[in-house]
Amino acid sequence: MHDLVNDLAMTVSSPYCIRLDEQKPHERVRHLSYNIGEYDSYDKFDHLQGLKSLRTILPLPLHPRFSSYNYVSRKLVYELLPQMKQLHVLSLSNYHNITELPNSIGNLIYLRYLNVSHTSIERLPSETCKLYNLQTLLLSCCYSLTELPKDMGKLVNLRHLDIRGTRLNEIPVQVSKLENLQTLSDFVVSSEDVGLKIADIGKYSHLQGSLCISKLQNLTDPSHAFQTKLMMKKQIDELQLQWSYTTSSQLQSVVLEQLRPSTNLKNLTITGYGGNNFPSWLGGSLFGNMVCLKISHCDNCPRLPPLGQLGNLRKLFIVEMNSVKSIGIELYGSEWKEWKLTGGTSTEFPRLTRLSLRNCPKLKGNIPLGQLSNLKELRIERMKSVKTLGSEFYGSSDSPLFQPFLSLETLQFWGMQEWEEWKLIGGTSTEFPNLAHLSLYGCPKLKGNIPGNLPSLTFLSLSNCRKLKGMTSNNLPSLRELLLHECPLFMDSRHSDDHSKNIFTSPSSDVFNDFVIDLNYLRKITLKDIPSLTSFLIDSLPKTLQSLIIWNCGNLEFIPYEFSHSYKSLENLEISDIVTQ
Repeated sequence: MHDLVNDLAMTVSSPYCIRLDEQKPHERVRHLSYNIGEYDSYDKFDHLQGLKSLRTILPLPLHPRFSSYNYVSRKLVYELLPQMKQLHVLSLSNYHNITELPNSIGNLIYLRYLNVSHTSIERLPSETCKLYNLQTLLLSCCYSLTELPKDMGKLVNLRHLDIRGTRLNEIPVQVSKLENLQTLSDFVVSSEDVGLKIADIGKYSHLQGSLCISKLQNLTDPSHAFQTKLMMKKQIDELQLQWSYTTSSQLQSVVLEQLRPSTNLKNLTITGYGGNNFPSWLGGSLFGNMVCLKISHCDNCPRLPPLGQLGNLRKLFIVEMNSVKSIGIELYGSEWKEWKLTGGTSTEFPRLTRLSLRNCPKLKGNIPLGQLSNLKELRIERMKSVKTLGSEFYGSSDSPLFQPFLSLETLQFWGMQEWEEWKLIGGTSTEFPNLAHLSLYGCPKLKGNIPGNLPSLTFLSLSNCRKLKGMTSNNLPSLRELLLHECPLFMDSRHSDDHSKNIFTSPSSDVFNDFVIDLNYLRKITLKDIPSLTSFLIDSLPKTLQSLIIWNCGNLEFIPYEFSHSYKSLENLEISDIVTQ
């Protein structure tokens, strides 16, 4: 049925809607789209001459996955577009060479949608304010844009204004007249008594979606924060509150208290807050709809709010909280040198699926995170006081059936400069039964082994972990991708027999060959900066291998000709800075 409806819609609309890449425009065309190119010359649009009734010009994709530099002919912008006075929808997004719009843009009086996001535009001409029918103005990621036209209040039908990623220092005062705004992505608190006042946010009773209030350090009257009436804006589900630097901690505490949002809020980010404590509303059980919380660079706060009461919280990011030593009764603990959870499978954070702990220099490693039964992704980064991860890390329970990290799928350690020991729980228990992705990056003091029994692991990355000793492939039955960088993991020391004290060290190459040959599902191997690796046995790598990347393994020798004939599944081979024979 869906295909039939789609075919019918295409048939009915085909005379009026075309793709410029596929069809030649004709006088009946009203809506036109095309694939954006790296260089869109005027020749691409030459057939649009004379199409006075065109309503839509839309380059695709609107939101490219990867940033790129695309260029368009100035002749299109300055000569052709001004002739199309019936345009309702115009997008010039993602064209890097657009730094301004012509004054003639004001003649497109029927325009309802204007998108110049991801361009190099520096200013909008004042004539833009003549677009009385404009409903949507998208300026996101215009990094050179520093001001908006002063007469913005004339855009009486404007409903959506997206100014994320711009360099605006203030919002024009006349924007206060646009009381029907539904989207105001960002509000900048000006440093002087100019521009729109933060209290004017209270006029926008229809705001919805995401709102970011930045440069809150410029706010000197806390009563203006109360007048925003954020508590009444029940359709705002994502809120960011940003201070750029610390001012009076007492003033900031009052301001944040007055910026209480609606209990419908789902995502909250607080950055650069300089108060000594968090507001009474944050973490309360009334905010049970919150699913994501990010707290970063709040250097004066010695403790966190009662986050354990946020029953639906799924993602928690705690970044650069330099004064936090421990979590107290409010989150279980009192000074953040330890984090205590109740025994067994924790009832705190019952829906938490993603946790990021970054740059908390006083927090130690005795955190029973294994008790967070629904945790799927855990990232621990630059925690200077963590030297050992032991049994406390896995948690404990009176139940013999307790399984730590039951749901964890991704585990990442980054920049753990002082981490020396990872104590494994041993026995028959599997530390991470569902772990699929394990990354260790920049752990130069970490000794011993990583967990060996990882039945679900598909991706393993070890980088700059120079003291790791080894691991076994027997318990990695699902491994598909292996990355080793500055990690001489495979120097294996072993006794000559059960009774001898003599120790022999096997070369890296021998241990590596023995390791990978048992990985029957391995598809990709990446080796970088491992000088102790000297050779491959031609038949040692898995026959399932599809990609092999070797960079700067200067002592490695192999015979490319024989190797290529031994691996029929190999699709990608990259070799740099090795010795060949």
